[in-house]
Amino acid sequence: MKKLMIFPYNNDVEAALQWVDIVEKYQLVYIGLKKEQDSLHNVEITNCELGIDVKKGCEMADIILLVDDPQCRDYTVYQEIAMAAKGKEVILDKSLYTKIGKGYFKGCITNFNFENEFIDYFHKNFLYEINAPVITIMGMGENCDKLSSIFSVTSLLKKKGFKVLGICSNALGILFDLKVIPGCMYNKELTFTEKIIWWNHVVYRLTEEEKPDIVVMEIPGGILPINKFENNFFGELASVMNYAIVPDICIVNLYYPVSLTDEQAEKISLFCDYKFNAKVNAYFISKQQYRTDSEQEKIIYLNLSEKEYIENFPADLENYKTVNILARGELEEMVDECITILSDNIDAI
Repeated sequence: MKKLMIFPYNNDVEAALQWVDIVEKYQLVYIGLKKEQDSLHNVEITNCELGIDVKKGCEMADIILLVDDPQCRDYTVYQEIAMAAKGKEVILDKSLYTKIGKGYFKGCITNFNFENEFIDYFHKNFLYEINAPVITIMGMGENCDKLSSIFSVTSLLKKKGFKVLGICSNALGILFDLKVIPGCMYNKELTFTEKIIWWNHVVYRLTEEEKPDIVVMEIPGGILPINKFENNFFGELASVMNYAIVPDICIVNLYYPVSLTDEQAEKISLFCDYKFNAKVNAYFISKQQYRTDSEQEKIIYLNLSEKEYIENFPADLENYKTVNILARGELEEMVDECITILSDNIDAI
C-alpha cells in the first residue's frame, strides 16, 4: 500500500474522507493545509496528519495528489510541493499542471489521470450499446457535492458485492479506483457530435475491458444556466454524456434550497427528461448554497455546517425522493432502491 499526501484540504477532500475506510490501494498519511486553514490542524483523521508543512508531507509520502482549487489565485504552495516532490509520483489534472507551471515539475513523475489513455477511442461513426446498467449523477452547477454523491453510491454498491465502473471529474477519484474524465472532454476543437461519439466509445471500451455489473458516472458542470453570471456552458457536458449513454437511473444534486416544492422538482424532472433523456429518480440535497455577487458579477458558494444543513433540511416531497447526503442510512436506502429498479428492468440488465 503506497503512502499518499493530498493538497489542499477542501470540501471534496472532506467528502472523500467519509469513505476512506474502504480505500484499498493507498494509505493517507498527510493532508496539506493552506496557510489560512491552519486552525484545521486539530481535525482528527486516523493515522493521518494535517498541517501547513507541505515539505514534511512530501517526505512522508510516496505519491502526492494535487487537487485543483477553483478559488485559488496564487499557486505558490503548489509550486513548493512540486519542487519538494522530486523523484516521486505527482498525480494531477493537466489543467492544474499548466496553472502551476511545467518547470516546477522537473524530476517528478507526473501522472495526468488517464489524460492520454483515451485519445484514440474514436474509430467508427456510430454509438455502441453499453452492456451494463448506467447511473448518472448530475447537478444544478459546480460545487453541489456531485463528487460526494459518486463516492457514496459507488462505495455502497461495492460493499454490496457489485463490480462497479465509476467515472468522475476529480483527481480524488483515484482513491476509490474511479476513472477520471480525460481532458479530451473539454477539447474545444472537437465538435458536439464528435464528443458524443467519442465518449460513447470510451465508456464502451471500458465496459468491454472491465465487465462491470454497474456503471456510475458523474457529469461535470451544471445542467442549465444559474443566471447571467454563471451559464454552466448551457449544460453542454450533460447533453454530451447523456446523449452518448442514456442512463437507466438519474440522480440530480440540488443546491441547498431555502424551500423545495413538488412543483419545482417536477419542472427540473421534466427538463432533464426532455433535454437529456434522463428520468430523475432522486434529488440529493447539497451542503452548498450559492449567492450572486452582482458587483463582482460572479457566483459565491457557501458551505453549510452539518448543524445548519440538518436543522433547515427541506420537508419531504410528495412525489419525489430527496436524500440527505450526510445520512448514510438514507444513502443506503437510495442505493437499495436503485438495485431494485435495475433488477426489475430486464433491458437495463
